Amino acid sequence: MTEGTFVSMDFNLPIRDKPVSHAFSEVPICEQCGQEEPPFFNMDCAYCKHILNSPSTTVSQIFAIMRQWAPSTQRKIGLLVEEAIRRGANVNDRDSLTDMTMLHYCAKAGAAKIGNLEGVIAAIRTLLHSGVNVEARCNWVDMTAIHFAALFNAPDVILILVREGNANPQVLSHEHDDGNALHIAARALALDAIRVLLRLDCDPHLENSKSLKPVECMPEKYGHIQCEQYKILEVVDKIHQEFEAFESLNVTQARSRRQAEDPQTQKDTTKKDRHLIRRESGSFSNLESLGLKIGDRVCVNRKRNGILRFFGKTDFQSGLWAGVELDEDSGRNDGSVGNYRYFSCRPNFGIFCVPSKLDPIASPELQHTSSSMDNRERSESGLADLPSLRPSSSSATSGTNISNSVSSPYLELGANVTLAGGKKGVIRFIGDVKFQTGQWVGVEYNEAIGKNDGSVDGIRYFRCKPNYGVFVTPSKIFRDDIPQGNNRTTRVNTYDSATTARRKKLSTLRSLNLNTSTSAPKTPDLVLAEGMSVFYPVQRETGIIKYMGPTELGEGLWLGVEFSKPIGKPDSKVNLRDYFKCRPNFSLLLRPSKLTYRGINCMKILPSLS
Repeated sequence: MTEGTFVSMDFNLPIRDKPVSHAFSEVPICEQCGQEEPPFFNMDCAYCKHILNSPSTTVSQIFAIMRQWAPSTQRKIGLLVEEAIRRGANVNDRDSLTDMTMLHYCAKAGAAKIGNLEGVIAAIRTLLHSGVNVEARCNWVDMTAIHFAALFNAPDVILILVREGNANPQVLSHEHDDGNALHIAARALALDAIRVLLRLDCDPHLENSKSLKPVECMPEKYGHIQCEQYKILEVVDKIHQEFEAFESLNVTQARSRRQAEDPQTQKDTTKKDRHLIRRESGSFSNLESLGLKIGDRVCVNRKRNGILRFFGKTDFQSGLWAGVELDEDSGRNDGSVGNYRYFSCRPNFGIFCVPSKLDPIASPELQHTSSSMDNRERSESGLADLPSLRPSSSSATSGTNISNSVSSPYLELGANVTLAGGKKGVIRFIGDVKFQTGQWVGVEYNEAIGKNDGSVDGIRYFRCKPNYGVFVTPSKIFRDDIPQGNNRTTRVNTYDSATTARRKKLSTLRSLNLNTSTSAPKTPDLVLAEGMSVFYPVQRETGIIKYMGPTELGEGLWLGVEFSKPIGKPDSKVNLRDYFKCRPNFSLLLRPSKLTYRGINCMKILPSLS
């Protein structure tokens, strides 16, 4: 074989039945490209192509090539997917460094001016036809493929995921403040993705955990975006126009429906109601699987309470839908949409939603029973040491009221806590509130950086000086007066599905052939240390901790990280003091809360003060 001439090797290994997580590998670069600065796997290099075609190249090495965020690589993502499948890769295999699947990488490659759209679509169709899980989440950043497509402004990828893969555009990302794909797209100023998501009826009114709608998530400052200021403002203006046009269209359609109604429509109501009952009864098996029945009290999207009046298929949208009569006039209809009545209630008291947005509101007796069952299940699954996660139905009426359901010993009145951004304070209230559903914690800050004096809308929950009080969900709080190594169990998630999610995670890990035996002895608490590899979500890059300690940048603990790519400062000096040595432009000093270790926020695994 002469130099520069290679023979394509034809081989196809049997595809594995179960997905695995592939260990980290370096990019397999040829000797010539390895001398470049920085070293780079060149998809157009004949020698690199030969390496890619070689049977000795592993799936983990192909994942390493996929990680190269460069147009020349991303435009041939389809070829990389084919090569991985040729080597027996399951379509749901993961890259252990990023915890991403091939579908996640394809969704990123759909970004404008980065990938080859036709190749990306073809690769996604190949994965869909092979049974890829479109709802698989990257546990580093808690994002599905549709979230990545929204973040990287890939509208065509969103369309094919929803229309051909039946992906749910409403799915939430806890890492993005429990927002949906619209929240993520708005934060990234992804105009094209926003347009497509609105066409797919992605809810523009959904509020995230910070009570922000998608249109309110757009950044107020644009210094981090490498683009001319006038172009950014033009995009922001167009995004506002898209949301306003969507609202205007909904109002016009609703007015047209009302005008189209005539007396004959009202006469046919009884007939339609009989038809409704038949359709509804055909969906009872699905309803029972959710633990609900018609007439149950439910909470819609964790915000609005009401009574379940309808469950079944509708004429206005495909799939199963739930109709709820709300307690307040914050709905959108009277149980009818268009000329079809699904249930009856007062105007603006009715609302339709997908079943995944419903949570049952149980009576105190049922909560006690289910709590006992949860404890038994958690004990069987090795999760007995976690605090109870079921929210209480008790109402908070005074500053000394504490919900019985918050059984965690870490949440108690008078405890010193740290909130997001390193803000410190003392717990003054725990319980239910009138301004929002679910459990809330009232904190008195040590400084005047709060929002109130312990009262909201005229109702007092605790007392403190003006602008010293704030209300947050329990999941945003860390205790200061316990060893930091145990902080992983101090964050109290108020969602009913948290226990189920943990059980699912254990099941997933078992399917990846990882050692997760629940009967094995407990391992020591994970503690952050120098030399550990961490992930920086803002830049989506990994690095090694080279320094842990105080700096002149501010109070508290800082982490000095050397990244694998030049995304940092020229050096690690602050006021002429050098905290650690590394290559120029590869270092950053960051707060622990800005970094994660294998999906765990570094704030949760800091070493104890002792």
